Amino acid sequence: MSRIKLLLAALPIVGSLLTLAMLLAISTQPGDAAARRLDLALRQANELAPRIVSLNAESLAGAGLTDLAAAITELDGAFAERLDLANEAFATLYPENPAAGTQARQLVSRWFDAIDIGAGDAASAEALRSDFAAVNATAAVFRTRTDAVRRAHARWQRLDRFVESESRGLVGDLRSRGADDEADRIFGAVQQLRERLSRTIAVRPAEADQIVSAMAQSVVLADPDEASRLRGLVAAMRDLRPSRGALRDAEEALADSPLPGLLTGLREQVAAGLLQRSSTIGDARVLLNVYTASLLLVLVYFGLRLRGSYAELGRSYEQLEVRVEERTRDLVRANEELKESQVQLVQAEKMSSLGQLVAGVMHEINTPLMYVRSNVDTCADNITALAEGFSPAVELASALRQGRTDKATLQQHLLAMKKGIDPEEIDLSLEEITQLTIDTQEGLEQISELVQSLKDFSRLDRADEDRFDVREGLEKTLTITRNLLKYGVEVVKDFGDVPRILCAPSRLNQVFINMVTNAVQAMDGEGRLELATRDLGDAVQVVISDTGCGIPPEHLSKITDPFFTTKPVGEGTGLGMSIVRQIIDEHGGELDIASEVGVGTVMTVTLPVERAPRDSAEDFPAEEAA
Repeated sequence: MSRIKLLLAALPIVGSLLTLAMLLAISTQPGDAAARRLDLALRQANELAPRIVSLNAESLAGAGLTDLAAAITELDGAFAERLDLANEAFATLYPENPAAGTQARQLVSRWFDAIDIGAGDAASAEALRSDFAAVNATAAVFRTRTDAVRRAHARWQRLDRFVESESRGLVGDLRSRGADDEADRIFGAVQQLRERLSRTIAVRPAEADQIVSAMAQSVVLADPDEASRLRGLVAAMRDLRPSRGALRDAEEALADSPLPGLLTGLREQVAAGLLQRSSTIGDARVLLNVYTASLLLVLVYFGLRLRGSYAELGRSYEQLEVRVEERTRDLVRANEELKESQVQLVQAEKMSSLGQLVAGVMHEINTPLMYVRSNVDTCADNITALAEGFSPAVELASALRQGRTDKATLQQHLLAMKKGIDPEEIDLSLEEITQLTIDTQEGLEQISELVQSLKDFSRLDRADEDRFDVREGLEKTLTITRNLLKYGVEVVKDFGDVPRILCAPSRLNQVFINMVTNAVQAMDGEGRLELATRDLGDAVQVVISDTGCGIPPEHLSKITDPFFTTKPVGEGTGLGMSIVRQIIDEHGGELDIASEVGVGTVMTVTLPVERAPRDSAEDFPAEEAA
């Protein structure tokens, strides 16, 4: 009986959760961007198709005929691009094999629309897919006809230009030698034929052939070369009329394409479907808000009932006093164990930072070290080659020292020197050795600078407390973290003059490296990192800002809490900013963090110039113990 009561009590809860899940599934449907892309692409394609057709209609009247091929190519490419975008967006919105979650959302949406009296009848996904297939097939034929127009126009334009240029050349040659009558007949026939072919009404074949035949019969040229040119001109003129007719037929076939109408109908159906989808989501969100408010009222009711139980709990307080005292002793012991664990975690955070430093330093040292080693090997090879080249000179010097100065000996050594010593090769080798030596010195200076920066950064050779220039610490931090900054981070330094402060330099260096590392990680390796120092009189201010992802407002107040981190599991202990806060507090300073999501973060550290000297190790219990 108790189980039945429990089931009956659970049914309303289960029903409420199911209803809430259904409303959430409807109101959070993805694909809004794809829907906008689909509507925009169809609208643009629907505008481009008539433009292509109207462009060909204008060409029938001879308007813009010269640029027709280029215009069709441009419009056809834009149309194909918009149609591809529409197909891609449609496939995103209506996949052929949707996932189980998508099918569930679609089922819930259809059920929701079924119970909505005001919902219209939108085309189904299958009907839209069929219409899309018809549009794609018609578009393929449409583009084939467009290509036919381009080819026909190219042939017509090629013949027309040939007739024009050849006739002008031939007419010019005839006029130059005084054959004005023949030149006038050729010029008149060509102009008459081209003028008639440019008309909107098609020219009859007999009429075009009569013009060409009349010219061929009336013009007789004695020069063989001119006669050959005339025959080529006549043949081209005979081809003008059929090529013009083929162009007109291709343009008329393109104008008869049903594609614009199909696109208009498809866009109207898609727009109706998207409108109903938007209406469904809007209604679901309204119901979700109402339903959520109802659930809140129910929760308030149960909260009031729970409030009555507090009085009964208060009566149990006296009985718990004794148990609390017993547990307090256990908690004291647990607190001591927790402090030890905290020390270990702080040490782990230091080791993590040290690991990053070591990896970066190894990379920065290894790069100059490799080319220094390569330069030394090359210098050694060049020196060996020079030694071999100068061996005849050495033998000559040895002969002179031994007094063997007879002509035959000297001549032998001089010939050997002539063969073995090439001045150009010696100059090249010496120049290469000089340049490699300079490069090697630069590499060694880089390694020395990095090692010195690492030594200064660690401050192991100084007292725990000393006068410290924060600008020096920031410079050393940038040197140590150079490996993190050189792949896309722009570093901007605005270091104003500041006094040297009394502090623990090694601990402030840890603050700087933690803040710089966090800034670089927030920018994902690319962005703008700004570091600035300001003199406030009795204090020094350090500002580190980045253009990273920013910190959400709900996390900003917890960013310095121990163990709080927004990084994935295994990529942080959550103690980096906690240690920063601890060190700044120990120095009597202040930390201010301002951040905006998507804009960046600004961290401001204010440190006093003078601070009370440390009396004992109790100032830094956690980390000094570690």
